[in-house]
Amino acid sequence: MAAVDVAFGGEQVTTQTIVWALTIGLGAGLVIGILGGALLRALGRTSIWLTALVWLLAGGAVAAWLIEDLNVISLLDTRERKLALVALGGSVALGLALFAGGLLLQPRPRYPQGYLGSMRLGYRLLATFGFLVFAAGAVWADRTQFVGTYPGAHQALRWTGLLGAITSAVTLLPRASLKGPFGGLLKTVTAAAVLFPFFTVKQTHYSELSALLEQPYSRLALKLVRNVGDPDVDGYSMFLGGGDCAPFNRKVNPGAPEIPGNGIDDNCRWGDAAQRGGVTDPATVPVPSTPSPMSVVVITIDTLRADRMSVYGAQRDTTPAIKEWANKKGIRFNKAITPGGWTSLALSSLFRGVYPRRLTWTRLYETNKYRLLRAPVEEKLEAGEKSKKQFGMPLEDEPRKPLAWWLQRRGMQTVAVTDDGFSEFLSPENGMDNGYDVFSEVDSLPKAKQDDNGTADEAIKQLEALSPDKPFFMWVHFFGPHNPSKVHSSVKKFGESPMDKYDHEIRFADEQVGRLLKALDAQKGRKIAVILTADHGESVQGNGRNHGGNISEGILNIPLILSVPGMKARTSENVVSLVDIMPTVLALTETPAPPELDGRDLRDILADPEDQKRIVFSETWQFGQDGEPKGDQIAASDGEYKLEWNLDNEAKKLWRRSDKDKPKKPNLLGQVAVPELEQALNTYLEENSSVKLVD
Repeated sequence: MAAVDVAFGGEQVTTQTIVWALTIGLGAGLVIGILGGALLRALGRTSIWLTALVWLLAGGAVAAWLIEDLNVISLLDTRERKLALVALGGSVALGLALFAGGLLLQPRPRYPQGYLGSMRLGYRLLATFGFLVFAAGAVWADRTQFVGTYPGAHQALRWTGLLGAITSAVTLLPRASLKGPFGGLLKTVTAAAVLFPFFTVKQTHYSELSALLEQPYSRLALKLVRNVGDPDVDGYSMFLGGGDCAPFNRKVNPGAPEIPGNGIDDNCRWGDAAQRGGVTDPATVPVPSTPSPMSVVVITIDTLRADRMSVYGAQRDTTPAIKEWANKKGIRFNKAITPGGWTSLALSSLFRGVYPRRLTWTRLYETNKYRLLRAPVEEKLEAGEKSKKQFGMPLEDEPRKPLAWWLQRRGMQTVAVTDDGFSEFLSPENGMDNGYDVFSEVDSLPKAKQDDNGTADEAIKQLEALSPDKPFFMWVHFFGPHNPSKVHSSVKKFGESPMDKYDHEIRFADEQVGRLLKALDAQKGRKIAVILTADHGESVQGNGRNHGGNISEGILNIPLILSVPGMKARTSENVVSLVDIMPTVLALTETPAPPELDGRDLRDILADPEDQKRIVFSETWQFGQDGEPKGDQIAASDGEYKLEWNLDNEAKKLWRRSDKDKPKKPNLLGQVAVPELEQALNTYLEENSSVKLVD
């Protein structure tokens, strides 16, 4: 399965990689066979009732773990009830399958090859077919349903597919004796094949290891075999490119946080990290004595990928209003990249001008009523309310002040109009109102106005209420393109596929954003700069769409259009990021900026022809039940290439960004030299090796 997985995966692979996948898969099968055989033999010496109890407890434990990992019980009282019922049924079914499969395979004195292996050939064929169908269903669900989310469920599905295939083989094939010359030869060949990757796979085989680690069954096989070289049981091996430089010290491994200045290479990469400067005390930054020369409006549109907008060349006319505005007065950046795959990551970076991993995140618990609560949670829960997920937001433990705080401090009017749909990420309770004189939430409006139309109405209302003789800063967040999709009678429907519905939502958002842009144009006598962008994009695959689960191009590539009085409309190929918005706004308003910002003034970037090769970072993660980041991935991009690193499984990939539409993209790591990208990513991770989560 590992070799087939690699051969038909999403990357171009060599014959050598397929051979490695085959031999590593053989080694993993040997590990499973030895451990499984030992368990079956041990249980075979006990009574049938004790054996049944053990398998029942094993199946129950698997079902209970899945139910807990997926927060099924909490979701039963939410709008995701149907999905929760499916997850509950699937968890119980997997537990029962393990219970039944264990009993049927269990050798007993009467059935030395297990009940299944003792059946007649016709019955064995029928059972084999059933196991293969069950395994194929698990593989199909893993590859097509909620890709990039619910890692625990996907892991369970992969094991189900693997064990289903193994069970079908054991059921169909008789257990051959390996005695005699042929048996000895077969043992020798098998041992040589299993040992082959131990002596040939090195950590410098970047593209080969990436291909093995990115496909689920080859990754599962590689991790199983790597355990042989992990004597300190820290999850990292000294063999097969595992990279553990201290195999007998659990505190030193590639996943350990690097502690700068302690004289130890804690994470087995690039030596001990250097100390980075701290955060500037805001009291030491001067406050301007003169008014801002202009007002600024930042418009963010949730879940909007650039390549689905006609202003960025999409064939469908999804954004006619934004296109008309941009063509008249906007500077369109064609290589704008979000720093984060989730709203909380992206907007937190936007309003603090630094990348997500530099921030300190405060733990928040989302409940089945979609409230976000601080710990301790129990005393704050309402009747029937339960916590279901963990998230993070930069609150009082984050010393960096947000953009609005700096502008309010220097005397500007500050207003926010936000729509965060069914969530509470953009609510005052979670610190998003810090620095705003007026913070208007769209979900506090009448139900009929809780959409992009209501957002535009509220933004125009707040705009007209501002004092005409005082510069202002306004942030408006539209939610419409975010899932789930709705139907809007005022704009054209494109079809019924997920992409069609997504484009329909973009067209409706464009109509409402266009109304706000016209209202801003009508503000005579004011100099107003406008920045229009998105928090992140969207991955649309098969029958669904999602974001935050990976760092694919569809999620990272966002629109960013800058309009400043006196600057001509044009396009730019400079690489830019959301972290550039804070220093740009501070510069436009002549507000002194703290020196440690990662971003740059967009006007300086435009004026620097040598800045075409600038490097920016993007990352994503989710917090698991234990508070540890899961799905932890990061990328460094320079406009032409993107270097990705999956910190969960250590897979590294180098893509040429122009290859994004190829069905099989070549991993160029080790073939194309990108020392600047590698150095930038290494330095960033050395300075910020772990995500800081506090209560």
